[in-house]
Amino acid sequence: MIVVDDEPIIVDGLYELFQDVADVELTLYKAYSAVEALEIVRRTKMDIVITDIEMPELSGLELQKRIAAQWPACRIIFLTGYSDFSYAHNAVRHGAADFILKTEGDEKIVDAFYKAVRSITMELDAEKLLEKAKRQMRMALPALQTQYLLHLVEGDVPEKDRIRAQRFTELGIGLSPDAPVLLVLGRVDDWHADMSGTDKALLLYGVHNIAEEYLSRCRLAFAAYSVNKFAVFVQPGETEAGQGDGEERDGGSALSMFVGGMLDNIQSSCKSYLKVTVSLAVGREPVEWAAAGRQWLELERLLGRGLGLGREALLTEGRETPADERMAVDTATERKLYRLLKRIDRAEAALENGQREAFVQWFDDVMEAVDRETPFNPFQTEAYYAVAQLLLKSINRTGIRPEPWTPDDLDRLMNVRFHAGWREAAANLRRTAELLFEKKQRDRSDRSDELVVKINRFIHDHLDEELSLNRLSEKVYMNPSYLSRLYKQLTGVGLSEFISGARMEKAKELLRSSRHKIQDICKMTGFDTPAYFTRLFKKHTGLTPQEYRELHGKAVW
Repeated sequence: MIVVDDEPIIVDGLYELFQDVADVELTLYKAYSAVEALEIVRRTKMDIVITDIEMPELSGLELQKRIAAQWPACRIIFLTGYSDFSYAHNAVRHGAADFILKTEGDEKIVDAFYKAVRSITMELDAEKLLEKAKRQMRMALPALQTQYLLHLVEGDVPEKDRIRAQRFTELGIGLSPDAPVLLVLGRVDDWHADMSGTDKALLLYGVHNIAEEYLSRCRLAFAAYSVNKFAVFVQPGETEAGQGDGEERDGGSALSMFVGGMLDNIQSSCKSYLKVTVSLAVGREPVEWAAAGRQWLELERLLGRGLGLGREALLTEGRETPADERMAVDTATERKLYRLLKRIDRAEAALENGQREAFVQWFDDVMEAVDRETPFNPFQTEAYYAVAQLLLKSINRTGIRPEPWTPDDLDRLMNVRFHAGWREAAANLRRTAELLFEKKQRDRSDRSDELVVKINRFIHDHLDEELSLNRLSEKVYMNPSYLSRLYKQLTGVGLSEFISGARMEKAKELLRSSRHKIQDICKMTGFDTPAYFTRLFKKHTGLTPQEYRELHGKAVW
């Protein structure tokens, strides 16, 4: 909050009045002109302004307009010696929170302040935030639809029918949550060398439009799930879904045949109109949503394995995979590992943010999914190197090395064959992660201690100067609000409280051991006026500064 008036006695009096506010976390500023106030407001976010209306150079009404342009949510409380209604009318019309005559006294001003505080709080009301979130959700609907459809096929646990139906309705997904769905996975085989991320996104949107055009008799949803891959979820259109019993029984096969027949057209059109080649794989038949994940995994494998040159492929899910094309593996293990590794970005975020429990839960799930007593198998190797690469990436990006850490440890981390068996290899990964978390925690604590020491030292060295939150935050390159929260979290004491206490201790020391006059001590410790210093000192010690000196002072003259 800032107090603005061209009469210093009013500014200083209100500044002192609001110093005693204890139930609101308040950082105070003051200015003796509107021009001076604007300089402060340009550098500092302001929530409440108490200002005179009639001031030289720039009026309070003009100040209000300029502040509103920069901080639209700021509440303005006008003080004036004029009771002319036209002033009040102009003030309220431009969004003032209150209009108070200077003759109405401090109580009225304090009431207006708390009214403004309540008004600010109401803007953060949960219902309003929820409504705003709903509006934003409608704007982000295509992305949310994609995210949810990918969740359905990549999730570890199938979504319950009731929940899936509810989500389809909420997100406006134009598919039936109860009917089987046919999956088509696609891949852009190569991009032009000079394409930007935006160009690629636009081309995928073009692929979407082409698919919609050729499959217009069907209901479908399109979801891009990597820089060059996409999925199409297909169900029969209204006409096909309402056919007679005989045709309805064959509806799944008819849909698969129709979609499979259109893939060649979609591929050709992408090459002709978008100048990109795509490979496509379609499921053998529609499946229930609970089984969509299995079909997804099989089509991913089919596209990855490919045939011929591996480009412009058109593939159909087979009834059985020939034994010579696929190792005998545990399909359930494969699906679980695939889904867990899809969530590796979350594990990376947990590692980066020091969220040990979240990372360890993911790590344990991955290790459990591939845990076998047998010698190393391909899934164990895949899991090992996925985790090892994640740990090495964190070490390189943050510059934080586990302790102790040697070149041999790096070799042991990045070579699974360093270990006698799977259990030993998994234990090494776990140990490396634990060491990394411990080192991160120590470094974070050290940096926090350094921050507190730096802030405290600066405060003690500049007690006779302005110590605003804005000035302190500039010294440590932090957002003022974040610094305020962090300092209290680390020390248990608010910054304003610490500054006031430091000034008071310095004043007591000077009163005990120096010959300085009390008004000089007031300036040396950063208090604005002797009257305010005396009032605060007596509140803190139960004595006036003179009484304290007489009781505790040493004979220094």
